[in-house]
Amino acid sequence: MSVYRQLARLDALIVVIALGCSNSARLPELTAQEQQSIADTIRTLLRDTYVFDGTDPVPRFMKLYPDTGAVVSAASGGFTVGRDSVQKALSTFWNSTGQFMQQPAWQWGAMIVDVLSREAVVVTARYTIPHWTPAGRPHVLGGAWTSVWTHRDGRWTIIQEHLSDLPRPVAERVEATMPAAPPPRQP
Repeated sequence: MSVYRQLARLDALIVVIALGCSNSARLPELTAQEQQSIADTIRTLLRDTYVFDGTDPVPRFMKLYPDTGAVVSAASGGFTVGRDSVQKALSTFWNSTGQFMQQPAWQWGAMIVDVLSREAVVVTARYTIPHWTPAGRPHVLGGAWTSVWTHRDGRWTIIQEHLSDLPRPVAERVEATMPAAPPPRQP
């Protein structure tokens, strides 16, 4: 997308925000029950999607992103724009690191789900993935993740996200609580 087209979209967004702030363009307020229902839906989507069950999780993870349109993903001081870039990054992680983790478990920490409207949600959450390396050493990946969701075509999808890595001292404290060796694999 050209810079001019991006600026035009930004101008349109500013107009929408300005109109949204005027009394005449306001949507009906969400009830507390509606807010809770939407928040519970997002939490369930996250908990059901981010699991390691022995299969390649990338196709399951990608179901949370829209099939078309921009997807902005920022991590490690850079960012990408586009679903294909997100899929490439997830596949690269899985193929180079993820598939070699021994008995990984996705664990959610604090999670704040801010329901902005019937079509927009922001989630900020902590996550950790404790696992054992192929050498049998405890290791933890994780961090904080902020994502912007929209409700389109009957489903909630992520249109923007930012991941911040877990600081090494925190990861080391989590690793210190793990057993010295991985538990035996269950058949």
